[in-house]
Amino acid sequence: MTGSTRSARYRAGQPVGWAELFADRGTFVPVPGHPWRTKRYWFGERTTGEDADPVDAILRSYAYTSYSDDSALSDIGIDSLARVQILVELTQDLGHDVDADDLAELPTVGAFRKWCRTLVAPAA
Repeated sequence: MTGSTRSARYRAGQPVGWAELFADRGTFVPVPGHPWRTKRYWFGERTTGEDADPVDAILRSYAYTSYSDDSALSDIGIDSLARVQILVELTQDLGHDVDADDLAELPTVGAFRKWCRTLVAPAA
């Protein structure tokens, strides 16, 4: 099958036979897609076991760069869309509503970390 035939079939929505074309040419590797996709492809340190901090797990899911407690959430890639996704995730994980206004007002990673810990702290 020629390249133009293959491209015509692809445009028409017909099977193309990619495996035949790319046989023995390497391994498929997923790469980062659009910015609004939340699946991570970046390499980085992963913490597991009892020492794993659930707040760090959330931050790693949405941060595009390394961070410290002084880092501004917006500087590490946690924008308004990421905050909404975090809000939904926390609401589902905790089983109760989480105040969106409180989350919107958090400026830094350290403030976010403290706020998350108040969500799971036992009521006095």
